[in-house]
Amino acid sequence: MDEGVRWEMPANITEIPTPWFLLRPSKVGADMFDQVKKTWSNSRTVKEAVSCDPDLSADNPMFEDLTQTGWDAWYLKHVTP
Repeated sequence: MDEGVRWEMPANITEIPTPWFLLRPSKVGADMFDQVKKTWSNSRTVKEAVSCDPDLSADNPMFEDLTQTGWDAWYLKHVTP
């Protein structure tokens, strides 16, 4: 199966599980996914992710602060030659 299809047809993929999730608090799904070690995350904007996730901060050695005139500080992947 072509894995890229899931990005082309998201409505078809979410149609079946959506009613289940709408009837339950997100913690129920989160606990269930954590129990079976399923990779998942809440949807959030880049700004939300960068502001609240320590894995996306300068504390992570893969990232560093970058400040550009007219822009907020953003974290970029550290690339070494």
